[in-house]
Amino acid sequence: MIPVMAEIDLLFGAYFGYAVAVVLVFIIIIAIINQQGGEEEKEKKYDVEFKNGRYVLHKKRKPKF
Repeated sequence: MIPVMAEIDLLFGAYFGYAVAVVLVFIIIIAIINQQGGEEEKEKKYDVEFKNGRYVLHKKRKPKF
């Protein structure tokens, strides 16, 4: 026979464990969604060109109007 207080402790421990697991799952899901949203393509400062066996960087210039 398990004493009553130990039984209550086991029940609350189980519910607390499930609550922690659910919170962790939500945190992971939110982190994945934020990571996918943060992969917007940034404007590159340089054009890369392969010329004579080397990579050459050309700084992009803003068009003058």
